Amino acid sequence: MKILSGIYEYKANKDVNGDLKFGYIRKSLKSVSMIISITVMFFMLVARVFDKNASNIDIYVFLFSLLVAFLNILIRYFNSKYEKDITREIKSKEKTKTVTKIVDLENGYAEKIDVKDIKKGNIFILNRGDIVPCDATVIDGVALLDESCITGESAAVLVEEGGERDSVKEGTKLISDSLVVKAKSNFGEIKNKRTINKRVIDDLDRRSRENKRTVLSIIAAILIILVYSHYNKIDLFEKIFYFLGIYIAILPDDIYNIFKFLKLFKGEILKYYNIDLKNINSIKKLADVKTILIDKTGTLTFGNREAIKIYPARNISEDDVAEAAALSSAYDDTPEGKSILVYVKKLYSLRGKYIGQKDIKPISFALGSRISGCDLEGFKIRKGSEKAIKKFVEDNGGTYPIECKEISKKISMKGGTPLSIAVNDKVLGVIYLKDIVKEGLKKSFKKLENSGYDIVLATGDNPLTAATIAAECGINKFISEATPDNKLDFVEDCQSVGDKTAVVGDGENDIYALANADVSIVMGNSNEDVKSFGDIIDNDSDPAKIPMIIGISREVIKSEKIIKVIDYIKMIIKSVAVIILILPIIMNNNLYLKIDVSAMYLLLFNLFTSVLMMITVVFHKK
Repeated sequence: MKILSGIYEYKANKDVNGDLKFGYIRKSLKSVSMIISITVMFFMLVARVFDKNASNIDIYVFLFSLLVAFLNILIRYFNSKYEKDITREIKSKEKTKTVTKIVDLENGYAEKIDVKDIKKGNIFILNRGDIVPCDATVIDGVALLDESCITGESAAVLVEEGGERDSVKEGTKLISDSLVVKAKSNFGEIKNKRTINKRVIDDLDRRSRENKRTVLSIIAAILIILVYSHYNKIDLFEKIFYFLGIYIAILPDDIYNIFKFLKLFKGEILKYYNIDLKNINSIKKLADVKTILIDKTGTLTFGNREAIKIYPARNISEDDVAEAAALSSAYDDTPEGKSILVYVKKLYSLRGKYIGQKDIKPISFALGSRISGCDLEGFKIRKGSEKAIKKFVEDNGGTYPIECKEISKKISMKGGTPLSIAVNDKVLGVIYLKDIVKEGLKKSFKKLENSGYDIVLATGDNPLTAATIAAECGINKFISEATPDNKLDFVEDCQSVGDKTAVVGDGENDIYALANADVSIVMGNSNEDVKSFGDIIDNDSDPAKIPMIIGISREVIKSEKIIKVIDYIKMIIKSVAVIILILPIIMNNNLYLKIDVSAMYLLLFNLFTSVLMMITVVFHKK
């Protein structure tokens, strides 16, 4: 007997009273199937009380009915509790962010407000390191902006009032100076309609089909009892009981409950590996995926370019370049500056003997010169792009060496970023900055490709950089200079030929593809907007885990096959029970089985097979 047939996943966070357990049961009781099933038990118990020939078997029927109801409610309760815990855990990781809102521009009056309170037309200040909370227009200031979350391109862009780029987009990051901007929209208001998740629509269709099964089963039972009543003269009491017996026999089995339990169990295993499963159904869908589209910046790489090598100019030692690089980066709090300092200290054992001296003068990065460094004991130590350092040394009476130009060109051809180091009028050398690929990716992706998966790298970088990173990761296919629409088109093209697609990403430029993919895996370093589109969230931001996640997904499929075999056997036995119950109609006699006996055995069989399926879930491991 299926107590909760037709009741589907209840979103715990929508329970207005916040009481998961009782709120969930209360909503379950609103199900038509639940009402009819409880009515069955009530009639069976109460009616037999007035039957002098009734035996103790009726109380057993009632108890077994309660056990089945409890089992079904318990499975759904734990599933909803799991989803609520995931939602609460994700929300607990959100940090309250504030900005300085300018209330009175003329008198300079300002106040701190939560970013969620930003309204269209508000004027506020963005400082270095701030994440842009909404699309806005620059009304004062010049700064460098990291748009890698939108474009996938690691290089910063220049934004300024009245310039070629005079606006900032939501989700981008300010990496230098400060800006005064005017909000173009309310916080979180601009959302592209193409992010509508098709999987939500599919899920609603599935629930609709399940509800139709329940309704059809009730209609079928009513038709049978009407036919039987027409050919047999029996009283209303017996008619009702026979109707209830047939209803119990043909009511659709809620195997959906067992599958939910299976996915819930595997979801708990993923939590052990610091992975949150927001959409339980996605763990099953992942096994059917054919193509995996993976973002580069922040997903395969760490997002910020790091120093990996020093190339000295002619007649200059590496130690001299390293010491100048350390001094020029000692007061540079950008990720690149910190990586240079770590690199030279580690490889050249520099202790920074000059750092902290009173006569050292830090020179912060400025858009006017586009260089940074320090002044120390008459020496002007600077680092910056080839163009900026060339101007610096020429202004001091020097020239930019040809060999450094060649070094910079080679680094650029490899997809890296060259930074030149100079002291006064002399260029000492060049530092090679590159995207650092996370460990273990080549081995992991090799496993996936050997298993028949198509791995595709997507990046906003140029083809040369894309090819370099793809080779390091062991990926044979890549999409360079990819825009958010390009990624979405790729997903839709794959789906149009029947290939299920997974998307792995971390930035807002991945949202369109994440929302429309069959399965979306989001890195833990993503912002909350991006995480909201993820089915699976890897809090370690380690794409090398993908083969492990897919392995667990395949285990779900194997377990489901075993469960389905048990269910087929169950269907055969129940079909025989239905035939036995309907046989008296065909034979036109009253030799039908007693309702209490038939119902009890069906309930006992249902309970036994449900428990057997759950044991299969728990013990069927790799």
